[in-house]
Amino acid sequence: MSSFLPRYVYPALNVVPTDSEQYYIIPLQMTARWGKDHPGEATEKEKNIVSQFNIFTYDEMTKNYEPFLTDKASMYKLGDASLRNDYFKVWLSQGLKHPKSYIDAFAALESGWFAISKSPTGQPVYPYDTVGNQMTVFYKTVTNPDTTSEFINSPNDSMNDSMGRWFNYFKQIPVINITTYTAFWTWLLPMFAVYMMIRRNRVSLLLLQAVPFLLGIASLYASSTAYISRYMLFAMYLAPLLIGIISSDQE
Repeated sequence: MSSFLPRYVYPALNVVPTDSEQYYIIPLQMTARWGKDHPGEATEKEKNIVSQFNIFTYDEMTKNYEPFLTDKASMYKLGDASLRNDYFKVWLSQGLKHPKSYIDAFAALESGWFAISKSPTGQPVYPYDTVGNQMTVFYKTVTNPDTTSEFINSPNDSMNDSMGRWFNYFKQIPVINITTYTAFWTWLLPMFAVYMMIRRNRVSLLLLQAVPFLLGIASLYASSTAYISRYMLFAMYLAPLLIGIISSDQE
């Protein structure tokens, strides 16, 4: 299927491959963190290669680096993609000099999937007070006046505001507010599901059923951010379902 679908089915459906830029999002984020941690250490040759390979210059990347989002470092686009091999050499060389910067960049970028608390967005270094890593929900009703105004009322801002206030209140209620933490769905429940499979000695039986969910969780750790809740919505549906299947006495 992995050969048949891309070769025959996808072209017929006008499905095109993703841009290769996607593969460099996290490495470029690491480069930005490296430059921020070690100013003045990069050579002019290294800076020029990175600046030409990326749409942002080396100095722009390090200055605008944000620990939880890759947009400030790469924005999903490349400059001169033919320099990918040269960039990889720079990336590898810098990583061997200061590997901790790469580890910190990756941990910060993906921390939202397993951390209960986090530093404020946009604040990569101490001092800061940590905040709860809870989901942010946006309520907005939008209509297109050219096509839907005759059928749908204009946006109800008061209702949107009321829903927002209700959710913010819910986030502060002890115990039940655990469901508003991203890591509850992307780390705690998945680990609990794995524990239950092992404890009930049903790993081989249930693993195949759990593969789609576990692969979805694993894919989060290659994403470009860890604080946008929509990436993990599937977990809110599948985690309870998987735990229910594991808890069932039926073989």
